[in-house]
Amino acid sequence: MSQNLADLDVSALLEGYRARHFQPVEVVQACFDRMDDRDPALHAITAQRREAALAEATHSASRWSEGRAGPLDGIPVGLKDMIDISDMATVAGSASLQDNYPSRDAEVVRRLRGAGAIVVAKLATSPFAFAEPFAAEYPVTRNPWDADRFAGGTSMGAGAAVAARMLPLAIGTDSAGSVRIPAAHCGISGMKPTAGAVSRRGVLPSTWSLDTVGVMGRSALDMSIAFSVIAGADVGDAAAFGHVRIAQPAMLEDLRGVRVGVLGGEFLKHCSPAAMDVWTRTIDNVRGAGAELVDLTIPMADLVNDIAWPLLAVELASCHEGLSDRDVRYGDMLGGLIAFGKSVPAIDYVRCQRLRVVFQQRIRESFATVDIGIGPTVQAVAPTVSDLFTVTANGRTHWYEVAAKNTLPFSLAGFPALSIPAGIADDGLPFGVQIVGADGKDTQVLQVGMFLQHMSTHHQRDPYTRPGSR
Repeated sequence: MSQNLADLDVSALLEGYRARHFQPVEVVQACFDRMDDRDPALHAITAQRREAALAEATHSASRWSEGRAGPLDGIPVGLKDMIDISDMATVAGSASLQDNYPSRDAEVVRRLRGAGAIVVAKLATSPFAFAEPFAAEYPVTRNPWDADRFAGGTSMGAGAAVAARMLPLAIGTDSAGSVRIPAAHCGISGMKPTAGAVSRRGVLPSTWSLDTVGVMGRSALDMSIAFSVIAGADVGDAAAFGHVRIAQPAMLEDLRGVRVGVLGGEFLKHCSPAAMDVWTRTIDNVRGAGAELVDLTIPMADLVNDIAWPLLAVELASCHEGLSDRDVRYGDMLGGLIAFGKSVPAIDYVRCQRLRVVFQQRIRESFATVDIGIGPTVQAVAPTVSDLFTVTANGRTHWYEVAAKNTLPFSLAGFPALSIPAGIADDGLPFGVQIVGADGKDTQVLQVGMFLQHMSTHHQRDPYTRPGSR
């Protein structure tokens, strides 16, 4: 074939397997070859399962030939290194966990492997999925669009690996935006489902009440295929507070009859002129597809940070109690958040939880007036690795000031949110839009995302085929 098999997305790979155009062993080997070529400059891959993955690919080929292939049979997938698989250490970006070998697969991995998917690699994360990249004991993951830029968020390895065509699919985690932010910065798709829709059993926790297992790929269609496999809370997952089965949705022909809430105000405040141009074109496309556009206000938006960050810090400190017997080196940000979490009075933590319930009630009322909401995923493009500064409407701004502004409210609410590529903004870097639904509306979010991405000229843009790339 003239096209590298590693360039194919999930749906194209499944179609190729059905038509006997190629075999899973060829695809898995193509992914490893691509890792050898591109990862030395990106640092997205932390460990590989070469021998085991190739053996599993051989078994997958047999299932395809015998007509008993699963829904993801032969699809290579990577795991953020917070997720357990029984034959690899779960290191979580910290040398202190190099000997942390789990006894069994995480529930999400069990479901993937049961559907025939092949885990080929572990993917880079900031230490414990909650720290600045500079604190990492491993190299910072760089952006395939510009190696001087950060891949973004703690699912950074997943974002870079999928965008660089090293993998078609990856599983990450999202507490404040860590699936959606790197998806937006790397020009791919990434979804945080409704809280509790995917089991967290076997996933190293960061924050007990906000952690969510998400998926990243090159299209919303691939998201829907993967979610039809991994959705459903594990019976033993006491942390799950919902149970959502996500059917693989049909493609919409247009958006007529869809009431779309447009997130403005604080969701656009920091967007640079180039980013605003991309956003304006996106809304024009939504309107042109027949959607009814209305302004959508997020209640208590000015209190989201005040509610969420004490919760995050306290729960982070709680999760790290079990590491007290290890020689863990924390960076300034992570160490500071843990210290802050230990200092928060119990009454303040309870007060924040109560305010969160009020916020969830009010945002559900707001979303009851629309089918879905839409806004920029991040109000800026990926920051430079050297100082984590990016360009906003106010000039050069530290990335942390804008990174989670548009994603954290929906983590706090527990709503499903999907980031898809929307276009190219400043310095030739990708810009993403976020499609959000009320809790349980994962299917509607996926349907709208599939339609918008299908009609977009930026569907699955490859950073390595643009002018100036090698």
